Order: sequence, then structure tokens, then C-alpha cells
Amino acid sequence: NEEYIRMFTNWLIHAAPFLNPETDQLVVAAESSAAVVVLRNISMSGSTHFDVVFDDHWGSASSNGSSVSKFGSPIWANVVTHRPRQIRNMLELGCSVLYNDIDTAWIKPVFAALDSYGRHDLMLPDDNRHSQGTRSDYLSTCLMYFRPTANNQALLLGWAEKCKGETKNQHAFNIALSALKGKIDYVVLPETQFPPGVSARNNLATAVMIHANWMVGTGTKEKFLESFGLWNR
Repeated sequence: NEEYIRMFTNWLIHAAPFLNPETDQLVVAAESSAAVVVLRNISMSGSTHFDVVFDDHWGSASSNGSSVSKFGSPIWANVVTHRPRQIRNMLELGCSVLYNDIDTAWIKPVFAALDSYGRHDLMLPDDNRHSQGTRSDYLSTCLMYFRPTANNQALLLGWAEKCKGETKNQHAFNIALSALKGKIDYVVLPETQFPPGVSARNNLATAVMIHANWMVGTGTKEKFLESFGLWNR
């Protein structure tokens, strides 16, 4: 819908300076077939090209775009629980995949920050809402960097299985990851560089991106990003 298109456009404006068209392929997953046309028009009319994909097996939104994806709704559930399949399809092509929610704004080179931690199956931040600076081991599915490894294929299969019947995917992901501890090589990214929204101001000097998570409604997220000068009207 229009709110998510605005959010995506803001994400793109802030991410584009850090994307290298020679090495990075940007793929945008549309929530409805109607959104495909809008997103492709943005791609063709802007300076940053990206590919748009939509899997009509989701049943995520009506073809005319009248259904609205709200957090926790059946449509939302189809979108977020489909995420493991989306990522696995790209890993099967031999691609490394950085998945990122669009309620973020990149403010420093993200790939350089990730590369500084070396090669691992998976990198992702903690999603610690309550105790700033203390690791919770409840890891975030809003930013995930996957290498095309057999361990990640197993993780994504397990994640997809745990998502069945759920309306959210993060708890299912953490269960699937716990089942592979000792087998999968993953790094928890530091809060200083990848903070959740609740600790963004405390880490502004070192943050690589600002994430408007743990907030309800796109309007609230817009105001949060705008408070950092990161909302482009």
C-alpha cells in the first residue's frame, strides 16, 4: 500500500549511496501483484535499478491491492512466513543474501561493516528490547546476512517448518537456529553498530544503520526516522 511504498522509497534513498551496482544486486519482494507495477516504475524512473519479485503462491494480497498488510494479520503472516523460502531460493543460485526490513535507514557502509567480521554462515543483530547493552540471544530477522552454505539451507528449511501456522516469524527463527547450535557458524552483530530502535540514540556515533523497530504503525516509524533527519519527504 502507499505507506509501505513511502517507507521503501525512504529506505532506497538512504541505502543507494552504499550499493555497488557492479557487485550488489538489489531484489525487492512485493507484497501484492499490484505493487509490482508501482515498484518497477520506481526502478525504471530512478537512478538505482532493482529487480522486483512476487510469488503468487503466497496468497498474501489481492491482485488489485485492496487487501492491506497489517502486523499480525493473515496477509502479514503470509508475507513474513514466506521469508525463508525467498532467501533459500536465492541461496540455491549461489548468492550471498543480505535481507533487510525497509523501516531502516543506512548511514554508513553496511557491507564493509559486515565484511569486517570475516566469513561466517550467518550474521544478524540481537533484538534486545529491554536491557540495552546486554545480549539477550533473541536474534532479529529484520537484518540477516546469509552465505550460500549447506548449514544455512538446513536453517532455512527448519525455519520454514517452524513458521507453519504462525503469524510472525522471529520466534520460529530463533527456535530453528537453536536446534543447529554447534553446527552453524553465526555472528551476533554488536549493538554499537546495529542497534534496535530503543538504543539508537545511545549508539548514533557508531551505528551503521538506524532501525525503527519495536514501534507500531508506519506513522510512528516515519516520525522516529525523521527525528534523526533520516526521513526524506
